Amino acid sequence: MSHPKVPIRLAFGLGALALLGIATAFLGVANLRSLSHSLQEITADRMVKVAQFTELKDNLDAIARYARNIVISGDAAVQRQEKRKLAEMREANEKILQALDMSVVQPEARMSMDAIWQNRTEYNSVLERAVDLAERGERVAAGTVLLGEVRPRQSLMFKVVDDSRILQKRLADTLAQETIRSASRATLLLAAMGTGIALLALLLGWSSWRDLSRARGVEPAGPAGPAFAPRRRRHAGPGVPPHGLPGDAAGASRARTEAAMRP
Repeated sequence: MSHPKVPIRLAFGLGALALLGIATAFLGVANLRSLSHSLQEITADRMVKVAQFTELKDNLDAIARYARNIVISGDAAVQRQEKRKLAEMREANEKILQALDMSVVQPEARMSMDAIWQNRTEYNSVLERAVDLAERGERVAAGTVLLGEVRPRQSLMFKVVDDSRILQKRLADTLAQETIRSASRATLLLAAMGTGIALLALLLGWSSWRDLSRARGVEPAGPAGPAFAPRRRRHAGPGVPPHGLPGDAAGASRARTEAAMRP
């Protein structure tokens, strides 16, 4: 019969394989969720903010160009057209800033947003003054305001917006690098657990084969019992041995002769 420890070892081995398999599956799912969350944050949050700050800077550049055209041109029709474009850009920037103000929560980025709001108020104030002077025909005074007051604040606005864009890009790059490192660690861990499962399966198979081989070696090679026991033949005589083979006749005759010659 088989060794009693074989089923116990087999049960423990299969249980360990099942636990390792379940742990590997849970770890894989957890890492996939973490990776998905990080990618979602990069694509739907960080990169979106980078694009918004880029658009904000482009709009500021367009506003500066429209304001310069209003001051330079003496044509009222051109001034009205450029002023309409300027108003559209300012409205677009207002929407972008409102969206960014709701989504930016990181402390350093929040400080940049506060600086943008503060500088934007001063920038719009001097810009409107330059446009009003140009519309009244005071182009020289408008040019003075444009160069002396609007341009420094415009440069400051560009710097603050560009710094905010760079900050968001740096945060996105940092998160991407952390995601890559986390994915690499998870891959190595899953590979190690998979290797452990394979080694445990091989060990379990080898141990079971060894125990079963040992158990099979102590069993009789064939069926045993009284019905299969070799039958003995009846004793046929003094010259025939019990196993049924003919005895040595010459040896038996000498024994009888020696017995007769004894006194």
